[in-house]
Amino acid sequence: GTVVTGSVTAGRVSVGDVVDVWPEGDKARVRHIQCHGRDAESACAGQRAALNLHGTDKGRLARGAELAAACKLLRHIYSCIRAGVDQ
Repeated sequence: GTVVTGSVTAGRVSVGDVVDVWPEGDKARVRHIQCHGRDAESACAGQRAALNLHGTDKGRLARGAELAAACKLLRHIYSCIRAGVDQ
């Protein structure tokens, strides 16, 4: 599988979760998680994590890509755009 590393900035990610990969638009399932070099069932905001993903190819990912619970990042982007228009 593809392994990505980074900081969990909000919420929680768990083994078995399906995440959206942005901006690529792929969906991937979290197969395995490590936090601070130890196997974990989940990772939460503030932790550094390595996620083994099934469903996206390493060649499609670039530095700076974001993962989000299915559709949550899209809703956040929509909210930001809507808030900017309403003001």
